[in-house]
Amino acid sequence: MKFKISGLMALAGFLFAGTAQAEIIDFTPPLTSTGTVGTLATATSQSFGQTFEVGATDTFLDSFTLFSDFHSGTTSSKFRAYVMKWGGATANTLGSATGPVLFESDDLIDAMPGSFPGLPLTERTFSPGISLDADSAYIIFFNSSLSVGEFGFDSGSTEIGYTGFNSYSDGRIMHLANGGDFGKVTTDTWATLPGSIGFNDLSFKVVLTSASAVPVPASLPLFASGILWIGTMLRRRTLPH
Repeated sequence: MKFKISGLMALAGFLFAGTAQAEIIDFTPPLTSTGTVGTLATATSQSFGQTFEVGATDTFLDSFTLFSDFHSGTTSSKFRAYVMKWGGATANTLGSATGPVLFESDDLIDAMPGSFPGLPLTERTFSPGISLDADSAYIIFFNSSLSVGEFGFDSGSTEIGYTGFNSYSDGRIMHLANGGDFGKVTTDTWATLPGSIGFNDLSFKVVLTSASAVPVPASLPLFASGILWIGTMLRRRTLPH
């Protein structure tokens, strides 16, 4: 009986330990104010993103969130979301995206007429499920090069949600006018926005978990609690009276 009880307790401990811990970088409404900054598919910018830093432990990109809405034009706006490594010395320094595309979404559509000038924005959450390098910088971004190549500038443009503040110290807004050539995201130096707004951040959320952690269903912690209760009852029954 002692073996059975100790086995149950060990199993319960294992199930609790299997629950993944997460680092959540969250600057989405209502935690911060939301405005709009810049537009995709205009001559000014076809790539708009947010850089961020990955730490030493939580390196698995579970999900990320950005915000958008139709801005103007004669057609709906079409674009995609991407994840790439950032080539700047840090996430706060100028550079370009580097290496292969780590994640690319399906086509995203902001239908006209939208809600310009800006609110409410469409919340867009993606689940890449990819491992990133520890102590490295990355960028999550929207890009409309396919739309520009297909329809031309301003056929339908999208505005991007931002916080209005320098909310996140380990990254910033970056943008690039790369026209219909997506390859320029790795060859051309991206820019920040002018003036003090250049230190601001997009409204975004990044969820990072430990690469070694195995995600478990939400019901397992409850199941583990039940095992602990059974073990406690069995232990009481075996104690001498």
